[in-house]
Formats: sequence, structure tokens, C-alpha cells
Amino acid sequence: MDSIAQDINELFKNEKSVGLLIDESSEEKKGEYSVGVAHQYCGNLGKKANCQVAVFATLSAGEHFCIVDAQLYLPQVWIDDQARRQKAGVPEEIIYKKKAAIALEIVKRQKKAGIRIDYVAADALYGHDSDFRKGLDELGILFVVDIHKDTNIYEQEFQMEIPPKKEGSRGKTPTKLQPNQKAIRVDAYITNLTDNDWEQVELRKGCKGALKSWVHAKEVYVDEGGICKKRTLVIRKTKEYNTIKVHYILSNGGLDKYTKALLAEYQSSRFYIEQSFREAKQNIGMCDYQVRGWLAWHHHIALSIMTLAFFTMEKKEHEQGLPLLSYADIREAIIDNYLQDEEQLPFEEKLARRHQQRQRDINRYYT
Repeated sequence: MDSIAQDINELFKNEKSVGLLIDESSEEKKGEYSVGVAHQYCGNLGKKANCQVAVFATLSAGEHFCIVDAQLYLPQVWIDDQARRQKAGVPEEIIYKKKAAIALEIVKRQKKAGIRIDYVAADALYGHDSDFRKGLDELGILFVVDIHKDTNIYEQEFQMEIPPKKEGSRGKTPTKLQPNQKAIRVDAYITNLTDNDWEQVELRKGCKGALKSWVHAKEVYVDEGGICKKRTLVIRKTKEYNTIKVHYILSNGGLDKYTKALLAEYQSSRFYIEQSFREAKQNIGMCDYQVRGWLAWHHHIALSIMTLAFFTMEKKEHEQGLPLLSYADIREAIIDNYLQDEEQLPFEEKLARRHQQRQRDINRYYT
């Protein structure tokens, strides 16, 4: 995996910006002996199920992407079960870590290896974790992370104080430090915005037209472990399937250095880690394994992302001559060149026909 990260880092060396995208992926599994399997939330199913969960990192530059790191999440029930640990070959030094802590380890590992990271983007599971944000601060890395809609923000800088006891109150005398300013939830904050507070920005071009969002940004303060931290709140509204989807985002990048459009663009790049999962599973078989052990799981994942890296390099190499080249095209080219004996339509002609149809579809959306 370290070698793959270095190869992709070299591939993206001339790109305008490179982001490290963090997310977890889960696979439903039967039984109780596959390493890390437990009854836990499975993103593929959208509910709790018997599954394995791992935290992944994808390097993204423009429309190019590749998974470069992965670490299996072990629930507490596995950490405490010595018999199952030994049978699955889990190293003795592995202790329980929540997913956000695993993600921070991955970022530190990539940073230490010299991988270019212009920003880190992640969903609210990681963005809501103040320790994760603090760790990225300490590494000096720009982050653009989603937060939950019930996150409290403060429009004024606050101090931590023990509030006075209310007159006539029979309750206990307050002893816990609290912010001395009034907080507002981000989903309540948005209701106070007017049309003049929003700016429409184009985030990227897609096959079905340009992705456009209405964006608002403001520097606010948040309580992170009893410390007042200045952050940039970014709110992005995007029309999806006749509804408006709202993303609430926190960043440590100030508006004096980064535009709201750029921060929103970085946040929207999380699309590419989902795309990397999709390509790795559909065209490479990253989820098609029958292994139980710790080492076997990591071997399979390493081989899968090495193959994904090869596909990414092919797509990048041919982006000028074949701008619509897809991972499925590359997979079919391999099959056509090496595995089929029957005489069929030349692959180049099949590819040209497919790209002509794809271009017609793209043109239809733009015209």
C-alpha cells in the first residue's frame, strides 16, 4: 500500500490540487469468524447487519482518483475475544480505536511518507469528531469536513465560565465550565439567511451537466473540548432529484486565504472516494473475497487497490486521446486482449462506438 501511495503521488505531481478523502466501506458477511465481523452499521445496506467495516483513504486530483490506504476496524467484541483474535491472526499490538482515530492514523502515515495532501475531506462521522479536527490542525493540514445539522456554533468569540445559579432555583449549583455566549444550531442558523447571503458556484463538470450549488460561508466559533476555536462554516445547497440537499461543513481554512467556492469544491470532491469504491468493487472485485484472517484480508485489499492504481494510470495516460475512457473500458480491453479466443468486433471499434454514444448523452444534457 505504501508503494501504491507513492506511485499515485507521483502520478498527481503536476495537478492543481490533491485531496486525501476519508470514508469507511462495509461488506455483509455471514458467521462470526471473519476478522472484524460483528453486528454493526453496514453502509451498503443502510442498517445494522453482520458485516466487516474498514476505513479507506483515496487520493483525488481533478477527476482522477485512487485508493491508497485501508485499515480494518475491529469492534470492542473482537478486541476482548482472545480466542477469535488468535484464530484470525490479529497482531497483539492491535487495540480498539474508533473510526475517526483510525482515519487520523492514516493521514499521519501518508503525511510522514511525504504524500502530497493539499486538504482532507470526510463526512460527518469524522468531521463531528473534535479530536480528528484537532489532529489535522496539529499536522498543519487544511480540512473540509461535514458536520451534523445539530452542531452548535457561536457567532461571537466566547470564554469558558461557570454560569451563575438561577435565582430561586432549587437545583444544584453549576460547577461545569460553559461558553458565555449563546449557541445556535447550524440548521437554525440557515433559516436566518437571505437570498443575498448565497452565491451560486460551479463545482465541477459532469456527464449530466455542471454540478452547481448555492454556497454560504462565515467564520464562526465552536466549542472543541472546552476550547474556543475559530472555524469557517460553509453551507452548500444542491438540487438532487427534485429536492434540495444541504451540506453543513466546517473548515480550518480562513476566508482571508480560501474562497467559499474553493472550500465547497474541496468538500464536493468526496464524490470521488465513493467512485473509487464503486470502481474497485464493480470492475476489480474488491468486495469479492472469501477470507477470514487478518493477513489474508489485507493481502486482498492491497492487490485490489494495486489493480485500481493500474487502471487509474491507464486512464490518466490516455486522457487526451480517449477523454471518455472508463474503468469498465480498461477492464474489457484486458479481457478482450488476453482472455477471449473467439474472433469478435475489434475492441477499438467497440470502444469508439461506446464513446460516441457516451458523448451524445453528455451533449444532450448540455444542450
